[in-house]
Amino acid sequence: MARRGARGRAFERENAEANSQADWIGDDVRKDIYMQIRQNELRQKELMTTENIVIDDLIINSDHVNAYIGAWFDVDRRFDTNTYGTSEYINLYANYYPADGSLKIFFVHHDADGGEIATRDIDDLTDSEKAAILELMQKAGLDQCVSDMASDIEADESPDMTM
Repeated sequence: MARRGARGRAFERENAEANSQADWIGDDVRKDIYMQIRQNELRQKELMTTENIVIDDLIINSDHVNAYIGAWFDVDRRFDTNTYGTSEYINLYANYYPADGSLKIFFVHHDADGGEIATRDIDDLTDSEKAAILELMQKAGLDQCVSDMASDIEADESPDMTM
């Protein structure tokens, strides 16, 4: 019986070493699989919807209405950036031009200190993304802003009748 016990312990040691090596190999395989999944996720762009963006305030500029877009989605997946896990961040904006009804979306990529790394126009918006942004801008008061802009233009163009 003693021999079986010794053999059993030797077998257990060999199994423990093999399992340890398998765990190590398994960790590498899991990391590789995770990275492949993450890369596939990054290739699939996440779309902006009324569920994952927020627009609260609008600012009237000379020829357009500007909005800051609060982004509650993975901006790295959508804009092919790499801010996850860093101190960098993205500020997303929309400019609506009432003269021609155009919508320009862009982001400013900032470093940890708030300095600008890059500004980039988003030129691959889907129709549904444009509709979502315009819907939220409408809810935030876009029509009133456009009306105020038109009133300001009319006031600037009317002749001064005071003497």
